[in-house]
Amino acid sequence: MNTDPEELNLYRKLAQVLAETLDLDQLAAQTAALVVDAVGANVCFVHLVDPELMRLELVGATPPFDSYRHQVWLGLGDGIAGWVAQTGQVAVVPDKWTDHRYRYLPELQGELFQVLISVPMVHATGNVVGVLNVHWQHKDVDLLQQQQVLTTVASFLAGAFEHTLLVAKLGAHERALEGFAQQLIEAQEAERRRL
Repeated sequence: MNTDPEELNLYRKLAQVLAETLDLDQLAAQTAALVVDAVGANVCFVHLVDPELMRLELVGATPPFDSYRHQVWLGLGDGIAGWVAQTGQVAVVPDKWTDHRYRYLPELQGELFQVLISVPMVHATGNVVGVLNVHWQHKDVDLLQQQQVLTTVASFLAGAFEHTLLVAKLGAHERALEGFAQQLIEAQEAERRRL
């Protein structure tokens, strides 16, 4: 496989981002920006799968859509991104208005974009961690080339997002345990004072 210098530069930048942060929002924002720059797209949305609630959550996007982080959800199987999350397959959509899977979300201004590539981030375990939705306003996109680049990017990112989610869950559990321990100490002290 011949990788052009721009692709290599993208992979280097991704590696740098992955090495620098474990913050979910920062990782998603930087990923979206890198993807848009690398493939000449107009916007990138980063969705993560919440397996407990059986839905996708928008966790990152390029401006101005980044203001909708953690406010947009799709059910698994709902819309093109939901279909990709459910099936683990790439969706290359030259005209999203003719695709029966497309779901219009007014806040994401889908009317501005025609071409879409939606790529699953598949962890080594086979679980779909999330979906990259990449949109272009114009139709003259080399869909095969961009699909290849985005698939490689998604494979890099799957493990990083999985790891970041696990670190966040571990932090939440630690905070809950600390809170429980503090409540236990306070209850013991109150009981001692009572006696």
